[in-house]
Amino acid sequence: MYIATDRLGLLSIDSAAACPKKTFLAARSIQNIENLCASEEMNIAATTIGSIAIDSSTACPRKVLLSIQNMTTVSNLCASEEMNITLRNVMNVSVTASWPCPKLAALKITQNSSIANACAQDSLEISGSNSTVNVSVSDCAAFATVIGSDGLTVNNLCSTNETRIQATNSTIHMTKSRCPLVANITATDSAIV
Repeated sequence: MYIATDRLGLLSIDSAAACPKKTFLAARSIQNIENLCASEEMNIAATTIGSIAIDSSTACPRKVLLSIQNMTTVSNLCASEEMNITLRNVMNVSVTASWPCPKLAALKITQNSSIANACAQDSLEISGSNSTVNVSVSDCAAFATVIGSDGLTVNNLCSTNETRIQATNSTIHMTKSRCPLVANITATDSAIV
């Protein structure tokens, strides 16, 4: 399914039937997008959208590529293999806990954006500034990397094998329940707790 749209009030997809294998959305200046789904790949490039509600009740795509700015919310996001997210001035993105975490999650987040329930099985990569990432408390990636500056906050960071942190003027809260085998931390004017 390919959707390119500009200046709509509401875009609602009938996801009662099977989800398409691939969904590509390019959207600008829309109030809300509802019931978006895909079974293999979801690629969203959007700006100035009220909200995007993903229907992850029956399908979770293998790969999600998300590049959005100037939005309010994206809800129920999931991927089984790879999640690549770039956010700029996005109030809240939530990853659903109904599906297992993707193997790889790469999150680039700036300008007052936030992600809830971020997780990965193998590798969690977080980079950004002036934003907040809340990592899932139920899953720990094997490897976690954080590159933060100018007010990035990461909560509940954990890994089972290795954690790498390079932070300037940032706050990283490590979960106390699990410790990595290796920790490599470089911090300037930051709190790592």
